[in-house]
Formats: sequence, structure tokens, C-alpha cells
Amino acid sequence: MKIGVVQMACSANSDENLERAVGKVEEAAKGGAQIICLPELFRSQYFCQQEDVALFDLAESVPGPSTEVFGKIAKAHRVTILMSVFERRTAGVYHNSLVVLDERGEIGRASCRERV
Repeated sequence: MKIGVVQMACSANSDENLERAVGKVEEAAKGGAQIICLPELFRSQYFCQQEDVALFDLAESVPGPSTEVFGKIAKAHRVTILMSVFERRTAGVYHNSLVVLDERGEIGRASCRERV
């Protein structure tokens, strides 16, 4: 089994980070990786050393924009993608969640609030 681990610099621009991550995941898939791991909270610069409510705007739902993009890639390349998402579960409830997209592009997930 071949595993691809994506390392990339993240900027303050969420869309640029998403585009960069897409390119890295596709590169790993074309290189034969079967499981591809993205950096923690790759859509932004890492912010978990502090709690700042202004950063809650970075949160997204699961399923949501990131899982939609990477679900299509997982299905197209028949790979499994592990990705960290700053998840908005409901108003005022946020988690740094691990989303697993299988080779069919389907979602499974675990967050820090659950035992895995």
C-alpha cells in the first residue's frame, strides 16, 4: 500500500489553500498513492493554539465545500483521503474533525469529542 502525505504552506486565503491542496492530492494520486493525508486544518493557517471567536467564521459543515471537492477527487482516482476540517456542527458547537473520504467519495468521520 502506498500512502501520500501532503505537506504544504498555508496562507490566510482559504480558497488558495484549497486549490493548492487539490493539486497536491491529485499529484499524490497520480503517483500511485492509495491513501492520501492532508495537513491539519489545511484551509487556513493553523490557529488552534488560541481560542478566538473571530476564527469561527472559518468553520464549515460536513458534508460541505471541502468534502464535496475532495469526495469527487477520491471517487475519480479511487483513493482514500484523510482530511481535517474545522467543523461547524451547530451554532456555537465547533470541532476539529477528521473526515475520511473512501474510494467511492463517501464520508466517514471522527472528531476530537469521540473515541476513535
